[in-house]
Amino acid sequence: MIWLAVSFDMARRIGARPSGLGLGTGQARTAARLTAVVALPALVVFTAAHLALHGFHPVKSFTDVVIQVPVQLLAVAFPEEIFFRGYLQSRLTAALPSGPRYLGVGLGVPLVLPAFLFAAAHFFMDPAPARLATFFPGLLFGYLRERTGAVWAGVAVHAAANVVVFALEGQL
Repeated sequence: MIWLAVSFDMARRIGARPSGLGLGTGQARTAARLTAVVALPALVVFTAAHLALHGFHPVKSFTDVVIQVPVQLLAVAFPEEIFFRGYLQSRLTAALPSGPRYLGVGLGVPLVLPAFLFAAAHFFMDPAPARLATFFPGLLFGYLRERTGAVWAGVAVHAAANVVVFALEGQL
């Protein structure tokens, strides 16, 4: 939740509006379409790779899965996406060139640096080398932020990925 407090405080200090943090709803259809077309297949590939590397651990309780959905949405994905994509990526996009474009999104520092810092923060909280792999979902969340102009698609995919990981690892 610290990400949420820091993001809103920094935004307040520079006079940013909520839409400047990616909280707008202007492209909701684009967000839904991209979530279905881009993010869900990525989640399937991620799940298959995770199963291949770590095997399957059955879910202990469906109730735990149901409880984790709002927890991951509100306490994890939303604050992290507001900070890394809503605040940081937006500020970098406004200040720096976006780099060469691919699939409608610039591939420069404004996309890559927040993904790197996202991975570094996860590594700092749990210094296992595998935590650095969060760089790649961070790129996906940044892509969704740039394409839709809002953080909502990234929040949904981020929370879904976290719930899938917990379920696959048998933590639920």
